[in-house]
Amino acid sequence: MHPLNYWRRRLPRSKVLELFKLWLAETSGARAAEISGVSRLTALRHYRRFRACIAISAPKIDQIGEAEVDECYFGLEQRKGEGVGHKRGRSYEGKVVVLGAVDRQTGQGVAETTSSIKAPSLLSFVARKVREGSKVITDGFKGYLGLGKIGFKHSQVNHAKGIWKRGDGHTNRVENLWRQVRRRLTCYNGAFLRWKDRFKTFLREAVFFFNFRGTAARTAALGVDSLGS
Repeated sequence: MHPLNYWRRRLPRSKVLELFKLWLAETSGARAAEISGVSRLTALRHYRRFRACIAISAPKIDQIGEAEVDECYFGLEQRKGEGVGHKRGRSYEGKVVVLGAVDRQTGQGVAETTSSIKAPSLLSFVARKVREGSKVITDGFKGYLGLGKIGFKHSQVNHAKGIWKRGDGHTNRVENLWRQVRRRLTCYNGAFLRWKDRFKTFLREAVFFFNFRGTAARTAALGVDSLGS
């Protein structure tokens, strides 16, 4: 599906192109509506269609090489005493849990949601997303301890003990992935939480923007030859 030629497009092509450029530049839906002179709902509807194109047109990353792996949690901030806001550690009740990995050579990232952060889920994710025999760097979470037994060269940096780098081992790249995802999700003002069934598309968009930096790289990845009117 071409992002500018989807079925029953009601806006003029020039207006769709303007929204597409704003989306590529990571402009929020509300700001895009203001700039282009369309309603906020119209801008968000087109953003949703642009996100759908990523699954169809963007290059797929099946497996990566030497990698940094981590998990992250997405949910509304809670005050102490409300829900799970007062809990410490890896509590993910009421949150969306995402596993991610970044190739240390290419900088390409992969991420997916999960319902569990127990060892079987973590090891399965790494086995599917990282090439067997590769070096894998994680934090000190015990759920990753079995990586060495399934064919990976595992190295840990124990953040709980204040260790952020061990030789050339660190998790800076995957932490950068999470910063990109959080920044992109912020543009939707919590919509990804109101529509949890669509969270995977929001996540896919954020990872796509992480992997392809700049308008030129993103248009090429989506198969768009030119942004001319």
